[in-house]
Amino acid sequence: MEKYILPTGTDGFASTYIPSENRGFFPNLSDFQILEDIAQGGMGIVYKVFDRKEKRISALKVLNLAVLLPEEREEEIARFQREARLAMEIEHPALVKAYRAGCENGIWYYAMEYIPGEDLGEIIDRQGTMEVEEVIPIMITIAKALQYIEEKGMVHRDLKPDNILIGYDGTVKLCDYGLLRRKKVSTAITSAGISIGTPNYMSPEQAKGDVELDIRSDIYSLGMTLYHLLTGKTPFESTSVTLTLSRHIFEKVPSIRKYNPEIHPDLEGIIAKMTEKKPSKRFQSAKDLVEALENFFSCHLQKKEPTHKKNNNSSEQKQLQFHFDAEQLQLPFFHHQRKTKAF
Repeated sequence: MEKYILPTGTDGFASTYIPSENRGFFPNLSDFQILEDIAQGGMGIVYKVFDRKEKRISALKVLNLAVLLPEEREEEIARFQREARLAMEIEHPALVKAYRAGCENGIWYYAMEYIPGEDLGEIIDRQGTMEVEEVIPIMITIAKALQYIEEKGMVHRDLKPDNILIGYDGTVKLCDYGLLRRKKVSTAITSAGISIGTPNYMSPEQAKGDVELDIRSDIYSLGMTLYHLLTGKTPFESTSVTLTLSRHIFEKVPSIRKYNPEIHPDLEGIIAKMTEKKPSKRFQSAKDLVEALENFFSCHLQKKEPTHKKNNNSSEQKQLQFHFDAEQLQLPFFHHQRKTKAF
């Protein structure tokens, strides 16, 4: 099979970006055959690959050093190493698991399980909003993932729809550990992470640049995610990042029933508590949040079937129901013919 040469950055350092039309063996990582580029962020690129050593389809994340200044690389490599190490430590059905990592020929990488499907950001872009019957089981699953993260002494710091994957088989996974932190980390790493996150979902304390965040910050971000899924918008959207952060810090979150009057008052109360300005007024643990969401599910949704916009011409149309258990909620197919996203 023909190999190809990586383009170089302005300083001659090999870039790790490879367009999807380029197929073949990654010349600097010989164990991986690139099948497709999945996503490209500020510092990393994710590919769908065939792991020749493990004989499996995987998602491969590589650090794109070509976009960094020479003086930035040491810190970014340390952050990437930490991200890979934590991703390999994780053992939870709702968290994407990494299984190998390393550096070969100057390319830092880690390989993780591949989840064919979509993220909630793509689903909400297509649908506008989601039904309560669809959303609450997803939130319970992610809240259980947060409970695991909390028990391990970690904080995710970047909860948003784009980081919640829905597999075509109904599996729910939280991904992207680029900002995942242990609550006690070195000053060098922490200082680089201050006010890093996604503004529309960022907690007030994170927006202010607080270093000592805990799981209550993630609960706020999950509340903003839930708000977005049920209304089609986040409450503090703005063209100005500074204004968005300021509104998180100072403005009360409008009642979700202002934008979606059909929301049950009990769910309105849960979302209001998740998005309180003061961490002391929110759910004090992910376990408390799980219990509140499960109670709402049991009281109001257990016997309901999810509402879906179905294509009557689809041969794959199915009658789907939620399956509730202690570890993982199996969700309905979100079947849509578009580019697969997986991490």
